[in-house]
Amino acid sequence: MINAAITLLRKKGLKPTQQRLAIYQALMTSRDHPHAQKIYRKVRKKHVTISLNTVYNTLEAFKRAGLIGSVKVLHDESARYDPTVDPHNHIVCMKCKKVTDLFEKKLLRIPTPSEIGGEFKIMGYRVEFFGYCRVCAGASP
Repeated sequence: MINAAITLLRKKGLKPTQQRLAIYQALMTSRDHPHAQKIYRKVRKKHVTISLNTVYNTLEAFKRAGLIGSVKVLHDESARYDPTVDPHNHIVCMKCKKVTDLFEKKLLRIPTPSEIGGEFKIMGYRVEFFGYCRVCAGASP
């Protein structure tokens, strides 16, 4: 995985430093859509001198390079980072804020107007579903 990550970072014009590789690996092996703070805590176990600011800046550089995506969840102020860049949508638990990828092709082909009343030029859209995950749905409110 490390050699592939080195090649990918170089291809995107990013120097494959040890910290960048650790951040990339932490996100790619994550089973959820983590906040930068969660990635920071994971990476800091091996890279004790890394700063939270470095993690934020690196994740944003990865995002600009198209290596990762980000998701804003409900009323959560901070972004969650998404290792999946293929087109997809999300299902969000309203209680625990768990984010699950949803690969439903029909949702990727929603027709949108190119402009709305001359007020907006549509540049993109996203579809998110909200509900309760299996764990939270079974728990008492």
